[in-house]
Amino acid sequence: MIRSVVLIIAAFAALQTTVESRIVNGKVVEIRDYPHQVALLDPTDPEEGQFCGGSIVAERWVLTAGHCVWSLLVSQVAIRAGSSYHARGGQLIAVTRKVIHPDYNSVTFDRDYALLNLAKPLTLNDNVAIANLVDAGEAFQPGTVCTVSGWGMTLYNGPAHQLRAVDVPIADHDRCRKNYDSKHVVTSYMLCAGYDAGGKDACLGDSGGPLTCSGKVVGVVSVGWGCAARDLYGIYADVAKARDWIQSQINA
Repeated sequence: MIRSVVLIIAAFAALQTTVESRIVNGKVVEIRDYPHQVALLDPTDPEEGQFCGGSIVAERWVLTAGHCVWSLLVSQVAIRAGSSYHARGGQLIAVTRKVIHPDYNSVTFDRDYALLNLAKPLTLNDNVAIANLVDAGEAFQPGTVCTVSGWGMTLYNGPAHQLRAVDVPIADHDRCRKNYDSKHVVTSYMLCAGYDAGGKDACLGDSGGPLTCSGKVVGVVSVGWGCAARDLYGIYADVAKARDWIQSQINA
């Protein structure tokens, strides 16, 4: 657990800020409501080693954030699918290959996408399902209420053992960029979601997990300034911008 958290914190340290991989003020949910959600785990410590999230995009592929796995060997990553709890149940499967977006920037977190190839196919059922991804070029208007889910910190108080989710609205991209100003560069491959007043957000350990709007995964939890901070929305990798790349890797 310590190794996994340290790796995430180290990745954000490159920003020389308090930016964190960041569910704050959410609710406990069941995996059957988010069957595309998986937990990324340290296979040597599957009960306590959860460090990121991901989304099932094919029977043998998981979409996550590039920063979650860019410095890890595939032997250091496994996934758990089909369980509301990151530490038990469901299907625990090793990862045999990782594909990080070729233009991923580990300093700015631009194009923060990665795909994980699993050692064996997932068994699909009511609790394990392939995500419905947003189409290439599709965009949701500011104010659209979406849901972010994960097992991450519930506001610096430790990780959640059961899956949690919180509703957050899509934020205006220009406003998000201006609000972050010099704190972080918000690129065209990122989208923002959250409230002006803060209070609801993803948090440390949620990185790589899905932002879901109207049943479609539109974002990958990427970065943010603290957790649920006022005027500083959560930043997500925009799945629509990587849709063609994702499909090309799955079909390769």
